[in-house]
Amino acid sequence: MFLLALIFGILGASLALVVELTVLNLGGSFSYSTALPNFAHLGTLALAAIIEESARYLLLRQYVRRFLSDSPFSWQRVSSVGFLFGSGFASIELVLLTARESAPFLPTLGISLVHIILSTFFAFSLTRKLPFPALWVLACGIVLHFVYNLLLTL
Repeated sequence: MFLLALIFGILGASLALVVELTVLNLGGSFSYSTALPNFAHLGTLALAAIIEESARYLLLRQYVRRFLSDSPFSWQRVSSVGFLFGSGFASIELVLLTARESAPFLPTLGISLVHIILSTFFAFSLTRKLPFPALWVLACGIVLHFVYNLLLTL
């Protein structure tokens, strides 16, 4: 069950990557560009955060529905699922980052922590153990991810 959380995280990041490459590279047209999107633009940063957090929400929601909905609640189980899902999600981003250049330690640590913390937050929300609706958690995740992306570009 826990290995599946890691796999679902990888699938979530893959979904986000495909959507980001499609939407952010199109630039409003249907011609594909091999150039990477300009992540210094605020709109691009916001859209990237929306895409990634939506993919995280969708895949983690499926995981919780399939594997956690019938089992008794356990803080340790939900925390482990959030940690592993977030680790899987971050792994795709880290592989792509380190394949292009040697990445400094702090940004790679930050990427991992952002994905792990947000995935754990989402997991607790989706198991209904937080007093917040899931859409509120999604909105907070988008804002926090956008702020983190913005800090990386400064």
